Amino acid sequence: MTGPKVQFLPHPPEITNYKIMFGRILLSLIGIAVGCLIAIYREWLLNNLGRPAWAEKYLGTFGGARLFYVLLGIVIVALSTLYMTGGLGPIVVGLLGRFFGGGVQ
Repeated sequence: MTGPKVQFLPHPPEITNYKIMFGRILLSLIGIAVGCLIAIYREWLLNNLGRPAWAEKYLGTFGGARLFYVLLGIVIVALSTLYMTGGLGPIVVGLLGRFFGGGVQ
């Protein structure tokens, strides 16, 4: 029989890359859930943690603390999504890399 020969890879693929990606996805899903819970249960947080005075001062006279908790939840969801997709690293290096010797000169 003369047919195409099957070639095998010399080494199995790196399983650690899958473990790292699974951990990144799992951590991001937990972050997204926490961010959503912060935005949904902002009234509970307000009653138990209190009103941040600076949030009331800078984000509005009444409801500034509620807005702060919602914005905090949205920021956590956005950062978790960026981390899951791999977009957080280039953003951090682009913003802070010049201060620590990395990034574009």
